[in-house]
Amino acid sequence: MKVLVLAFVVLTGNGGVSSAAKGPHYDASSGIPAWVDIDTPKQFYKATSSRGESWDLVMSDEFNRPGRNFTAGVDPMWTAIEMADGVNAALEYYSVNMTETVTEADGRGVFRIITKLDDISFRVYNQYKNPPGFQQSIYYPTWPGVWLLGNLGRALFMASTSRMWPWSYNECDANLEKDQRISACDGNPGFGLNPHQGRGAPEIDILEGGGAAISSSVQIAPGMPDEYRPVFPINGESPYCANTPDVPSSITATRGHRSWYQGLRYAAHVCAAKADQIQVASQINASLELGIVDNSCKLSTCPASFDVNGDRGPVDGKAGSGLYWGVNKDGQCFPVMNGYNGAYLCDPYTTNSKCTAPLHSDGNGNGNKIAPFAYQMDAISANWPVEFAAYSGYLKYQLEWVLGRRGYVRWMIDGVPLFEIPAEALESPPQNAAKSNPKKLMIEEPLYLIFNTALSTSWGTVPPNAGKPCRGDGLDPKVNRICDAYPLYLKLDYIRVWQNTSTMSVGCDPASHPTRLWIDGHKSEYEDIDNPNIDVWGGPRCTSNRGSVSGSSSDGPMGPPLVAVLIISVLATAAAAAIVYIRGRGKRLQLRFRGSMEEMAASKSAGSRTDTIRRIALMENQKQAELLRTKYRRLTHLSDYPSYILPRLIFLVYKLKNPGIDCTVVRLGSLFNLPGTMNNNAQNPKGRHDLEERVTHLQSVTNYKGDFKDAKSPLELEDGALVAGGALDLLSKEAFALFSQYAAIGVIYGLIPALNFPIFNVYLRLEGYQTASYSTLVMLGWSFKAFMGMMSDCFPIFGYRRKSWLLIGWMVTMICLTIMTFSSLGEPYCNREKAAKRKSRACTKPYSNASLKDHDLFNLSAPDNGGLFIILSMFVSLGYVTAACASDAMVVQYAQREPLAIRGRIQTAIYTVRTFTGIVSSVIVGFGLNGANYNGSFQFSMAPNVPYGICLVPCVVVVLSTIFIVEEVKTPPIPLKVWAGSFWDLLQQRVMWQICAFRFINNIFQGIGSTAGAPMFSIWANVEPLNDALASVLGGFIFSGILVVVGKWGLHWNWRWAIALSSIGSILIDGAINFMTIWNVVRNQCFYMGGALAEKVPGGVRFIVATYCAVEIADVGNEGATYGLVTTVSNLASPFASVIYKVIDSYFMLSQDDIRNDTTQVRWDVTYSYIISYMCKLFALAWLWMLPPQRTQIQELKKKGGKSPLAGAILLVIFFICLAFSVTTSIMSIYPSTKCYRIAGGNGMFDPKSGACPTVTAVMAVMDNKDKRLSS
Repeated sequence: MKVLVLAFVVLTGNGGVSSAAKGPHYDASSGIPAWVDIDTPKQFYKATSSRGESWDLVMSDEFNRPGRNFTAGVDPMWTAIEMADGVNAALEYYSVNMTETVTEADGRGVFRIITKLDDISFRVYNQYKNPPGFQQSIYYPTWPGVWLLGNLGRALFMASTSRMWPWSYNECDANLEKDQRISACDGNPGFGLNPHQGRGAPEIDILEGGGAAISSSVQIAPGMPDEYRPVFPINGESPYCANTPDVPSSITATRGHRSWYQGLRYAAHVCAAKADQIQVASQINASLELGIVDNSCKLSTCPASFDVNGDRGPVDGKAGSGLYWGVNKDGQCFPVMNGYNGAYLCDPYTTNSKCTAPLHSDGNGNGNKIAPFAYQMDAISANWPVEFAAYSGYLKYQLEWVLGRRGYVRWMIDGVPLFEIPAEALESPPQNAAKSNPKKLMIEEPLYLIFNTALSTSWGTVPPNAGKPCRGDGLDPKVNRICDAYPLYLKLDYIRVWQNTSTMSVGCDPASHPTRLWIDGHKSEYEDIDNPNIDVWGGPRCTSNRGSVSGSSSDGPMGPPLVAVLIISVLATAAAAAIVYIRGRGKRLQLRFRGSMEEMAASKSAGSRTDTIRRIALMENQKQAELLRTKYRRLTHLSDYPSYILPRLIFLVYKLKNPGIDCTVVRLGSLFNLPGTMNNNAQNPKGRHDLEERVTHLQSVTNYKGDFKDAKSPLELEDGALVAGGALDLLSKEAFALFSQYAAIGVIYGLIPALNFPIFNVYLRLEGYQTASYSTLVMLGWSFKAFMGMMSDCFPIFGYRRKSWLLIGWMVTMICLTIMTFSSLGEPYCNREKAAKRKSRACTKPYSNASLKDHDLFNLSAPDNGGLFIILSMFVSLGYVTAACASDAMVVQYAQREPLAIRGRIQTAIYTVRTFTGIVSSVIVGFGLNGANYNGSFQFSMAPNVPYGICLVPCVVVVLSTIFIVEEVKTPPIPLKVWAGSFWDLLQQRVMWQICAFRFINNIFQGIGSTAGAPMFSIWANVEPLNDALASVLGGFIFSGILVVVGKWGLHWNWRWAIALSSIGSILIDGAINFMTIWNVVRNQCFYMGGALAEKVPGGVRFIVATYCAVEIADVGNEGATYGLVTTVSNLASPFASVIYKVIDSYFMLSQDDIRNDTTQVRWDVTYSYIISYMCKLFALAWLWMLPPQRTQIQELKKKGGKSPLAGAILLVIFFICLAFSVTTSIMSIYPSTKCYRIAGGNGMFDPKSGACPTVTAVMAVMDNKDKRLSS
């Protein structure tokens, strides 16, 4: 049989949206997507779906290379299994020896499965000692299958499929919980699974061959209760005639509601028309309106599909075509409803009367060998004739699979629709008053692809030429050569997979539906000694680099943005060297980065290949397996592929925008299981098969609802969206409410820290360690993000999780800003305006060096006036960060609703708003605080309280916006115990504590600076507030541009090298500028600020690359907690680093007065301070081994890293210790009574009389005495 299977597998909620689609990502080495065969013709790199969407080729295998070996771990794309099977009365043995790739006489490369008579006699007979009807069964039509099965079940390994197959259900139902192994009722399922998410292994059958007919179906659970199920017809004329409420049978007439799945779609296949099969749509509709009488369906009264509940609208909505679903307008081949509609599945030791021949109907029980279960599953399928074309030429079988409320599963042949199951048929089934019919979920599990063929006495039709060696019709000599003779071949010409890359993605272990840790934790259920678990890695036939899969090794091309970073760094260093006449030779460092995530997966060592399709599991003992296989009578068949199917498989799947494909998209093996009876001439009229789970890993990336809400099935997952709801309109009121939050955050985030220099450094003349503390305290709120995120998630107020905490945060911020707006900061430390009128330079000198007549210019108590403002600024930080955490949670919710094509749009928009308003705040500081008292050159300036009033304005606006515009649905609180258990489980994962340890340790050493920075800035470089503000504005634009560049070209750089090079570049640029300023080679504010701007380039690279790992760690359901913890640990390192370098610098002469004195000793002390800083920054790079080099490796660590309660506890303890230490020491540094302690960053000198920290005057006296003692 020749079959070309064209499977469009669309993993999204709606087929529309894709104007922003980008083409597939190509490897650097071959120019071909990582999973695409280089032999695939270029014209197939694009395909158009039945809905008119343009999709990109993301995976293909042309099978043009003969002699491939499909032993586990050998072929990069497929794995054959070695196992016998006898379910469904099928005689099967699967073996790698039965698979091969060959080149046929016409030059066509094919994969084929060979079944020889001696194999049947030896392998199958030895496995099944007395096979019933063995000699007869080999003459029955073979049973080929191409199907998809959920990752969580492995075909033939029944321990893995028990209570997994074929569940697609995400409701918490106490009546079904015990039968669904991973239930939505479970808040702590473990093994990396999402809490309150129902999981299973549903099945989609692309085709099951049986004689001259093909069956296509979806196998799904839980099945409908008896009162909704079809019943067998009274007269036996039509298998589904009595299923409908319109049929006056004694059973259905009393139901009072509809039965079975509504709105299924059937359409004619292109084949020879027959006049006696022609129907008229109006006649059929009129007949159905009157109701079917006498329990009989005829072509003149019923749809050609015999499904009176099917959709009867225009095919694909094209009313002018004259084609209607269910109506055979031209008398062509037409699919009909399959008489098999599912089975009641039970454990093999059940006493349930609904189960066929329970093993222990005598009540002996199962001895706890297997968890008991008993549940109904449904097979929704249609049979359609292919006549003999499938045996004499290649046909194109196609499948489209779209997720979400408007999703569907559609089967086609050569582009012509045959059968379609819309999502609403599954998610909105008929209901009685008690709503007792479970609402299934449109299949969204990761699936993988299986091919198999079986010999069976319970499936397929009687041969067309019964009793004779050939299956032909006895007339055509060519057709008569299609015989039930050996060897038999199942041939596959090619497989091609497309997806809409703007809305869909591929993978085997997505965060929305985690898989790997579950399989790793139940290995005995998924593998045996003959079938080990070895991943495939893709990209099999490229000529350069293994599989032409991009990675992070040193032989890949260097991305253009990184080259720009290196060039700027080298030029800046060279210019500095020329100025100070330093001669030397620099070694040129060359690194190569591969530009694709997919290459990373393939370039790994054989021992750690990326996850793809897990082959695992073993029954605990063979005897039990035999019992299950014999009495469990399911449809799993992975046999020696004895059918005449020659599939060229074309799959339309799709890849990630930045595809970290760490697993094979599809896995072909000697596996081929196909469910249910599809033949309308079946010998088994009841068509009952206790179907077994099948496993196929073609993944759909939809998303589990990560927000802590009711455990319900997602209603709509459009175009790859992670949760339902649709993308947020950026011009809507909701968007305005969200943008107003970030506009206010931007103003405060930009303005409050920017007041450090003009007000606290210049106006109040706080010491360097005090201004460093101010910078720490106003950012301190970010260290509490994990707690604030928890509050927002777990403790809604009046039902509002976000809105209530937004208001709390903004009210705290508004109160503090109000106090600061209307409180006095007093006179400046030195009144520069009066000094300018006197033409005095007293403000440029230490107070001790000022003349007596200039002492009235000084206000020595000015530094003490800053204490209240610093504390209030800290509470401002806590307030607006609380609001920011709630806003971030809203952004996550909105972003998860976005289609994959535009996901990230809302984040980009809010950060654009925040950055823009932050730039505006810099302009305000530059122009409003550039008067003489702020060390500026303007003749006018704002009062020091005005900036707080400016911050107050957006606070008022955002409070009103939160009250009247922010939209939020009320939700119940999450029990703290549940949240804490989930969070504790997360803390124990190695990927979490290792990344947290790296971020903390690296950021501590990276954050070691110098307290001389602020005094150098204002005194030696003489930077004016205006230039500082303008530099901040320009720096913001440069920084944003670098983020855009890295986002476009640097997503697949090796993180370790990118951080290392950018850090070294920053040190080179910053060091050259600072040392030339320290030693008075160049002391110019433009030169000083220009160097700082140049540093923005490597700084931007380092910043954005370092943040990527946090996103990779986050799991659905724990995004807020995960991201909050990782970023909190990172933020916490900043104040901790500040404490460290303040302690170090307290031993040097780095005060403002020291900098003003500008002695050689001071210059050396400042130099030592910066050398220590730079050495610490370089030492920070020594910890890069803790950071995985890219997404693939971090995902691998996440899956295989395991857990450690000890490490989780240590992480928690260190976190709280560091937080408490940083807060305490930072607060000590701003109070006069404690500011001199070394732990607070002071110089450790106390008043010799009182033993307390001295006043400014006393400090000067102590310093003078010290200097005298040293000089003498």
